[in-house]
Amino acid sequence: MNKTSKSFTIFLILILAASSLIIVKTAGAQITQVSVPEFTLQYVEVPIDVPPMTTIDPYTGKSVNISPEYHGETRNVDITIKNQPFNPYTDANGNSVCLFYNVSLKGYYENLWQRYPPSGYGNNFFAASTSDTTVIRVSLGYYPEIPSGGQLDILVEAVLGTQSSTGFSIVAISGLTTPQTVTVGYNTPTEPATASPIQSPSISATPGLQNPTPVPQQPSTQSNIIFGLTYEQIGIAGLCILVIVLAAALVFTHRKRTK
Repeated sequence: MNKTSKSFTIFLILILAASSLIIVKTAGAQITQVSVPEFTLQYVEVPIDVPPMTTIDPYTGKSVNISPEYHGETRNVDITIKNQPFNPYTDANGNSVCLFYNVSLKGYYENLWQRYPPSGYGNNFFAASTSDTTVIRVSLGYYPEIPSGGQLDILVEAVLGTQSSTGFSIVAISGLTTPQTVTVGYNTPTEPATASPIQSPSISATPGLQNPTPVPQQPSTQSNIIFGLTYEQIGIAGLCILVIVLAAALVFTHRKRTK
């Protein structure tokens, strides 16, 4: 092989190496933004049937009622969230980054927002399902003061984060949607929220969130994802494949000429 052929071969190897690095870097780029979610609300009552509790009288052997049977229902609001395209990934520290949602609510005629569930009753972050929608059931048992016919405002926020035994770490927050209102006692579902998003209060705040002020929302890089890659990543990968094909064609032509 002459000097020219060696130089040409080295040049092609460098092109292929650079193309491979671009593909790896592009495919490894992770999503660090999340879109404002779309959701609907529906009031739901779930019946409860509790049988009577009995015991045996130790002296007569007869069955004695301890408590009567009970028939009632639990009051709930189902939040159905349209999941956005997202593939969980592992960050540089080995933590799994996943999609979560949190919920804020208030009475229709008040200004004080609070996280759901109330402080001390569990985690405020709900993991997104693997299906097209995630359903979060808000139990109104935490709020017995809400009468039938009462109106409740609800906001939803999408969050990228990692969850472990030591707590929750936030990677990105979408910002809150505009409020949707549900009427307790009426099970007609609401329309999906399509209005402009509003600024999210501090994620660490629980009760006492004030009415946020509408602000412009930055577009999310998470949209337009195919097989876990964005259009930009697919385009770069396609360009690299084209470079490889052209390089192979040049090698074939060069060898043919040097014969």
